[in-house]
Amino acid sequence: MMRSNENGMDSSACSGESLPVSSVALRPDASSAPETKTVPCWFVLPYPRAYVDWTIPVRPDGTPLSSVRTEEDYKRYVDWLADYLHDTEILIPEEQKGVSASLFDLSENLSCDFLNVEEIEDFARDGKSFSEWHEHEQAWMNEMDPDWLDVWFEEETEPGFLPESEYARIAREVHEASRIPPEITHADIPYRALMAKIMKTMPDKADRVRKLDFFFSNLQENYRK
Repeated sequence: MMRSNENGMDSSACSGESLPVSSVALRPDASSAPETKTVPCWFVLPYPRAYVDWTIPVRPDGTPLSSVRTEEDYKRYVDWLADYLHDTEILIPEEQKGVSASLFDLSENLSCDFLNVEEIEDFARDGKSFSEWHEHEQAWMNEMDPDWLDVWFEEETEPGFLPESEYARIAREVHEASRIPPEITHADIPYRALMAKIMKTMPDKADRVRKLDFFFSNLQENYRK
């Protein structure tokens, strides 16, 4: 869930951090691949997401507040969420244990490379394998000018890689997210368990509202970059 944009619609987004990097880049002309099958991945992936709670409030007229379309919607949703996360017990799933609470505090960790991640999600949603994703990336690189690729690889001094396990993780998240009605678009949902844990340490509601507003505002700002 995010502040409404100029078209009056809210945008979905994700929160991410850089993966550990490898010293070996898989080139189109590579004679051998790394032991763990990987593909080039020079973009930020989201933190592990978990879809364990997608409760939403209702507006005064009784309609579900499934997405934010106005500033009034935004304020009402954040006000509700500040109480809901504080009062509701949401167990942290195994895949999110150990994830840093900095997803609230560091704006650079509130964003991911949305277009690239969405492309991976589309592959997973269509039931395509990691090998098919790998072939897609290799085909794209093979279409690039070799001289440009040489410059690119020289500039990318710390290339990140998408392990097959991360592709599987994103595919699992896509499957889990499909259980949520498509009209519910609030961006906090994948991280509610983590956010609830933090909200319970904040007795003052005004502080909780400010924290949530910071989260959504930074998420919106990073989405626009």
